[in-house]
Amino acid sequence: MQTSDEELWLHISITLWTYAERFSLPLKKVRRMPRRDRDRYDGSCSNRGKIRITVRRKNGTLLKPWELVDVMAHELAHLPFQDHKKAWFKLYTVLLHAMAHEGVIDKVRVLCKG
Repeated sequence: MQTSDEELWLHISITLWTYAERFSLPLKKVRRMPRRDRDRYDGSCSNRGKIRITVRRKNGTLLKPWELVDVMAHELAHLPFQDHKKAWFKLYTVLLHAMAHEGVIDKVRVLCKG
């Protein structure tokens, strides 16, 4: 039986809140990416602390586990830095390393396979 998008989405949401709290990031809201934006972005972050992420592209294909983890780290790093300069990249790298080291990608991989 394949894992539902709901279960995967719940894990992503919990992961975002967990890492935001651990790294003292100003996360205010987590939402799903609207279908109309899925061809342009896999995630977005507003300067008001709102992250939007999708688990599927507009054509319905599921993002790969490493893509989902990358998007989570990417958008979390945008909470304090709305650019891609050195400080953003440093935080992004720390987040990505922590997620990989703590098994987030393995859990996402299991949920994607079902």
